[in-house]
Amino acid sequence: MTEHEQKPVEQVAERGFTARLERLRSDAGHPTLETISRHAGRSMGAVSNTFTGKAVPSNAKAERIVAALGGTFDDEWRELLDRARAERNRTRTDDEPDSVPAPDRKRPRRRTVLIAGIVALVVVAGAAIAFLPDWNGAADRSGSGGVGPVVVTRAGPLGLIVRSSGTRDGEQIGSAAEGQTLWAECHAVTDFDPRPDTGKGPVWYRVRWPSSGPTKDFLGSTPDDAYVGWVYGGFAVPRAPENTQIPHC
Repeated sequence: MTEHEQKPVEQVAERGFTARLERLRSDAGHPTLETISRHAGRSMGAVSNTFTGKAVPSNAKAERIVAALGGTFDDEWRELLDRARAERNRTRTDDEPDSVPAPDRKRPRRRTVLIAGIVALVVVAGAAIAFLPDWNGAADRSGSGGVGPVVVTRAGPLGLIVRSSGTRDGEQIGSAAEGQTLWAECHAVTDFDPRPDTGKGPVWYRVRWPSSGPTKDFLGSTPDDAYVGWVYGGFAVPRAPENTQIPHC
């Protein structure tokens, strides 16, 4: 095999894990990435990166993908993941330079301009963050003030997914049943629309939720719940006449 025919070291190390994952997917009838991501509570991008070997997931995240395919996460999976991570870390270490170039002391003006630019970027970023929705699902939300009811209008057998954020990378932290009432603090428009066919757009409700940990269990929402989750507005609507009390986040 010539040098040009050799595969990257990371690919060789990770093919054991990805190859076994592909076999499991094939045994499960080769479901789509969208189906796998929905059952695993992971974003489709994260699942795709796992199958292509672009990313090596944690054991917990890998276990959810394996379970979504009907497999059992055993010691062999753990060994394959450990081997892939070790080889990836070793490769990255080998790619790092042996020494760091000495600082250029002949151009203080350029360095000053660079520092000033960084400070300006930090200030702008801080101002932008102040206007972003609060995605923090682990925040203490004790107290029932400032919430309004929204009703789940559509949910399949697996329920309406409650996420840790209204973004593509939001993890599933529970499920809500059709007809269930959730208590919303506010709504936000993001860049993630999981069902464009509804015509509702990427609207998400931040609701009170009893847990912040990853789970697919059906849970109830009360105004006094200590955590928050996010549900897609295409399958949930405010219950009149309280809908005017659900502000923008």
